[in-house]
Amino acid sequence: MFGVISFFVFGGARDALAKDSMPGARPALFGLGSGRLVFGAAIAFFLAGTAPSFAAEPLPILPRTDWGAKAPSMLMSPQVPTHVTFHHSAAKQRPGKSAASKMLSLQRFSQSSEKLADGRTKKAWADVPYHFYIAADGTVAEGRDVSFAGDTNTDYDPSGHISIVLEGNFENELPGEAQIEAAISLGHLMVAAYQIDAANFGYHQHHASTACPGANFVKVWPLVRERILAGGG
Repeated sequence: MFGVISFFVFGGARDALAKDSMPGARPALFGLGSGRLVFGAAIAFFLAGTAPSFAAEPLPILPRTDWGAKAPSMLMSPQVPTHVTFHHSAAKQRPGKSAASKMLSLQRFSQSSEKLADGRTKKAWADVPYHFYIAADGTVAEGRDVSFAGDTNTDYDPSGHISIVLEGNFENELPGEAQIEAAISLGHLMVAAYQIDAANFGYHQHHASTACPGANFVKVWPLVRERILAGGG
């Protein structure tokens, strides 16, 4: 079952390891105890004292509980989000595979030491490196708790970044329409929730020497960014 973003909830259950090992961490903005991911358009009013400007249509999100996530395998660094940063997975899209199976594969890769395509060896991470994953069909899945910094194989500090990855290698594939629409909706929710400054809204190349998120995503970025900051419509 998908969760639906419809109300703002403080707290919520985290994976036991992260919850118990981070006593000073900032309260999560996601409630996962019932297997539903709830997040709210009302956060914009709560934080800014103004009515939210984006559409009230709920954004379905596949919560960690529903894709079978394991708990983080080690301690993670708490963060206060200040940036939203987009990535591509740099792997060919597999539209016939479920988002849940893709997330499980990503978590297995993330939590182990693996050889990378360029010959380097990736160290094991606590959890998936991204906070949200947008599959080829537009399905949005919850990744790492936004209250904790992600991980990267590139030369920048991901602390403060909400990392959103789109499935695909956009050096030679095109992001799908459903992916773009999901990215716009999710991006605006993050802006509303965390009051992200427009200058801090970007993609991986803005912070590191990398091909990510691919030339074909970079081409559509100006329109994506404009729609996100205009209210997600």
